[in-house]
Amino acid sequence: GPLSAEVEALQSIKGCGFALAAAFASEVGDFSRFRSGRQVTAYFGLAPKQRSSADSVRLGGISGAGNALVRRLAVEGSCLGGGGPGSYAQGSHQPKLMPKGSGVPLEVRMHGRKGSERLLRRREEMLARGMPQAKANAATAAELVRWLWALGAMCREATE
Repeated sequence: GPLSAEVEALQSIKGCGFALAAAFASEVGDFSRFRSGRQVTAYFGLAPKQRSSADSVRLGGISGAGNALVRRLAVEGSCLGGGGPGSYAQGSHQPKLMPKGSGVPLEVRMHGRKGSERLLRRREEMLARGMPQAKANAATAAELVRWLWALGAMCREATE
């Protein structure tokens, strides 16, 4: 389908498996409709203290269920997956292995690796500062969806 390139590209970042990539891509649809990472986090209900945000209202017209699914999977990918492979709780700095022959442009894969390392470092810093784990997880999830949006938009440009 038209989103398969994005779904593959999104999986180049740690914490994003197929389920999150597919849910995120189908929920966003057109990656160019967001103008900022802040809009993306507001849309998925991951912005801090955001409840009556104008952003989510203006973008509107989407199912709350899809958003809740993305939110849950992003939080799981950040950590709660019990430290399974690719979760940030494990603290593994290994780059994520991409399936051979994936059509993901190199720049997108490199950007995914950069995002993975940045997310890992930020989560470690938050926990080191004594931030409660649940709060660190939510912050990591918010940043994860911003990276997913950036990767999807990059992929769209690379294939156009």
